[in-house]
Amino acid sequence: MQLSKKNTKLPTPGRWISAIHRMKSVYLDRELAPLQLNGATYLYLVVLDVHGSQMQDVFSKELALNKSCVTRSICRLEELGYVQREPDPNDGRAMLVSLSAKGKKIVPRIRQSLETFSAILHEGLTDNQVKQAEKLLMGMRQNLADHLEQNKAGQS
Repeated sequence: MQLSKKNTKLPTPGRWISAIHRMKSVYLDRELAPLQLNGATYLYLVVLDVHGSQMQDVFSKELALNKSCVTRSICRLEELGYVQREPDPNDGRAMLVSLSAKGKKIVPRIRQSLETFSAILHEGLTDNQVKQAEKLLMGMRQNLADHLEQNKAGQS
């Protein structure tokens, strides 16, 4: 069977996922600007609030971020006084990153911005629709993770 040009477009949820991601970044950039944070840096503070002190390389692994990007972001957060670094007592070569008192103070503001964003995103949808969308997106994410894991050496 040959597809006509009209029928060659497959559904592209990735397009909508990308659009939502960009809009979330714009929203958080605006919301968090008074704190001198943006859509790329707030996440470190939330992770530290939930999980406590972390070695810097954990961010690279768990958040799938480039190590140099993580280093720049952590340095920026340290300059702003939101985090502090200290030697890991179990490994003197490694550094632990933790929230400072100033960082702990702004986490509720960050969480409120995230909750407001979610409320805007979910507006007009039922709880079941939101749960179904999340389930579908988690499945798509897992499909990609499995594919990438199976094809680490660059074979497709």
